[in-house]
Amino acid sequence: MRRLWGVALGLIIGGTLYASDTALRTPNGMLWAGTTFVLQATVSQGTTLLSMSEQAQVRVGQVYRWQMQAMPPAGQSISSGSGLFAFRVTNLGNGYDSPQFIGWQEELTETQVWQIMLFEDRNGSGVVDSGDVQINGQGSPLMPAEGMTYLLRATPPSSSTPTDGVWLGVATRSVSSSGGYLTAEYVAGALRSLNPHSRGYAYSGYVMNVPAVFYEGRVFWMGTDSSNRTRIFYTPNRIDQPGGTLSNNRALYGLTLNFIPSGFSVVVGNGWFVGTSDGRLLRLDLARILSGDTSSVPAQQVNLPSGVQPRLDLPPVVFNSRLYVVGSDNRLHALSSAGIWLTQSGRPSSAVGAVSCPPLLTSRTIVVGTANGYVVVFDLVTGGIRWARQVGTEPVRSVVITRDERYLLVQVGNSRLMAITSAQGTTYWLVNLPDGVVSPLAYDVFTDSVLLLTRSGWLYAFHGATGTSRPHYPQQLFTGQPIPRATIATLRRADRKSPYAYVLAQQELSGSSATQARMAMVTILNPYNRYDVPESQMGSQAEYLPAIAFTGDAVGSLCLVCQKQAYAGSNTQGIVVAFPVQ
Repeated sequence: MRRLWGVALGLIIGGTLYASDTALRTPNGMLWAGTTFVLQATVSQGTTLLSMSEQAQVRVGQVYRWQMQAMPPAGQSISSGSGLFAFRVTNLGNGYDSPQFIGWQEELTETQVWQIMLFEDRNGSGVVDSGDVQINGQGSPLMPAEGMTYLLRATPPSSSTPTDGVWLGVATRSVSSSGGYLTAEYVAGALRSLNPHSRGYAYSGYVMNVPAVFYEGRVFWMGTDSSNRTRIFYTPNRIDQPGGTLSNNRALYGLTLNFIPSGFSVVVGNGWFVGTSDGRLLRLDLARILSGDTSSVPAQQVNLPSGVQPRLDLPPVVFNSRLYVVGSDNRLHALSSAGIWLTQSGRPSSAVGAVSCPPLLTSRTIVVGTANGYVVVFDLVTGGIRWARQVGTEPVRSVVITRDERYLLVQVGNSRLMAITSAQGTTYWLVNLPDGVVSPLAYDVFTDSVLLLTRSGWLYAFHGATGTSRPHYPQQLFTGQPIPRATIATLRRADRKSPYAYVLAQQELSGSSATQARMAMVTILNPYNRYDVPESQMGSQAEYLPAIAFTGDAVGSLCLVCQKQAYAGSNTQGIVVAFPVQ
């Protein structure tokens, strides 16, 4: 027997607990619920018993306590069949108890299209098989210290049903409703294969050196042969309407042009501004080309002030029917849609170095980065320099701006990302990446996300306002050989809640100087949900131009990428490739 002793006023007051020394305990050392004891209090002085109470019977009540352990992974891309998420619950109480479960799922589509089911993994196989039981609210009773593994099965809809993935979770507590809920949360996405919607071809042997453009609902592209003869192809029928396609929709402009396209390719008004391999900037009249007018060559040279050459390697910005081109003098030069030089900006100090990244248009300014690590901000109205600040010693590779225009997001060198205030250039946050960045920064206004791809194929996404990583990032899109360059564009289809990141990359090939084009379309809010384009559909060893364009944001709109030449070394045919926007 066990006794508890105490002293008060010179008297010894004792309590005697009558129970077997071999009272059963649970595996975790607790007395079993329902164990009965006899309690009797005594008062004695010295060895003399003065008083004794009536015996009282005490019964051990039940303690309701559970442990929940989520097992990795917490997220997954499901390419076929179903995905399984595992968690284990253990009864930490002192009696038999059953867990009760509440599950939930959240999807971005109007109706839920994923099927979520919960199973007891009774045989411990880790898969749902004939030995497992589906759970609808309540699990099997478990003795103290006993645990059970549960499998949460997520099944995506058929490939014909759109989805942006699913967020799912389960909460558990005692079936007695005692205690708070323990929760486990997961995310899943469908990994699907996507083939091109249609293709538009140049003639065999005609390489595409500059990106295609979109004008009056039609696509225009150029091909150049080995004799430096350039031909213009276009879709005579609009592709921005229901049923629009590149297939069997090609016309050829009647004149041959004697220049090699090179550098940027943009449209302002009726003008197609394109660079040439000898450093000139030309304006082509798209209205004449579309009408088939061959009375004269529809191209004119665009001239900047004497001694100044256009930087054809830096895509210009377009605003208010004007083209703002970086010149070799480090100024911005404004051109009309007719190709007439209008004015120029102030000239930065020689200390800032040459402009090193494409200019960025904001609501009131144009921003550039330089080779000496400066960010230079020009006033959009006056052309004057508002401020210039050195943010690093390496070249500025890319600049974007947040949706509220409070911060400029700047890539400095190969692996540094930072936010600076747009008003004065004060550093707000800074991130050092573990790998080199191979894509210009892409910014999505709907999610305040800045996205980039690294040389090892990882897609990163950060909150523009804070610099913190978005949930479930980074994600490795491309494995194997390194990625030397990539391009990212974002678009939210008008009928969808989540925007997508469209990622176009060139991947090195082992033992070859050639590269292989790769493409993926990723749900920004849930990067486990994505579309991958098979390499065979991109073309074996095909090189793509670093540009992505969209015909619109409606159902049926297309994403356009440009294959410089198909099957390098054997077929030099340029191709415009269209994918449906997601």
